[in-house]
Amino acid sequence: MKSIPAQLLILLSYLNEASVNEKIKGRLDTIYEWLECKLTRIIDHEKLSDLKSKPDDPQVREQWRLILQEAISEDDLYSNELHAMFDEGIELIQRNDPEWYQRYCSNKKKGEPEIR
Repeated sequence: MKSIPAQLLILLSYLNEASVNEKIKGRLDTIYEWLECKLTRIIDHEKLSDLKSKPDDPQVREQWRLILQEAISEDDLYSNELHAMFDEGIELIQRNDPEWYQRYCSNKKKGEPEIR
């Protein structure tokens, strides 16, 4: 895996946001828990929690890339399965919280680290 999927960064940003739709957040938590279960053979929960809280940090992004790459190479995670779950999460956000999604995309284009 040459780069971390952009969808992961969006999902983590949504999960870390305080004032978002709780129903969406609940479903995204389920997706994240699925990912966490897939990754626990190669990294512990505590480290994943640390990484989850800082999706905009370039060093954290690199760690995510390496973790996902290792999980895929060890057959703990399948790339098509990963992308399907991430796509589901993004579609959920786009459909049910389009304002948040638009702000996120606008802020990323401007280079702003957070959504306000």
